[in-house]
Amino acid sequence: EQNLLDAFRKSWQAQEIERQRYDIASVSDWKNVFNGLNSLSLFSQQLAIEVHGNIKPDANGIKQLKSYLQHNEHNLLLVVLPKQDASSLK
Repeated sequence: EQNLLDAFRKSWQAQEIERQRYDIASVSDWKNVFNGLNSLSLFSQQLAIEVHGNIKPDANGIKQLKSYLQHNEHNLLLVVLPKQDASSLK
């Protein structure tokens, strides 16, 4: 996992992609992730967001995540979670 994260970070740095990290400790923290995905700094054209934690989004968060995945072609989202059980994967 760490090697993969390092490879992503190195690639993003080489492409001058701004990187932000969010640690999820509660369902409400997902709001910060979605706000971050929809905002860029003045000096960035692309953003990579890393999400770390073990809290999955609620129904509204999943709806926002689906919308983001279907319509956003510019920013990158990397979600790092522990192994999920079958019900979580649904």
